[in-house]
Amino acid sequence: MVSIIYTPTFTVYNTEKKVKKDTKHWRQYSTKTSERPRMNLTMTPPPKTLTRDRVVELEMEVEKYKRVNTKLKLLVGWNVRAAHSALKSSQDILEIIENLDKKEAVAETRESILD
Repeated sequence: MVSIIYTPTFTVYNTEKKVKKDTKHWRQYSTKTSERPRMNLTMTPPPKTLTRDRVVELEMEVEKYKRVNTKLKLLVGWNVRAAHSALKSSQDILEIIENLDKKEAVAETRESILD
């Protein structure tokens, strides 16, 4: 048994010609509602503003004055200790002088009585 098969060289499915619109899939089109904002991932300094700069300058000044204040407190403490020491030495000298004056006064009165 012999069978003859004929295959046409072209197939006609439709009479219309297909026009290719795009090669993108329908999910690849942007809807513009689902777009996320782009994030800048580079290390950039914050934008400079006059108030921000002024605040930074004032903070630096405060730190400087705090350091100066602690140094001054240390020096004043030393000065107070030195002053107390000098005062104590002066009081001791005055006490010694008063004691000597009393002894001399007592000796003078004895000599005047004996004369």
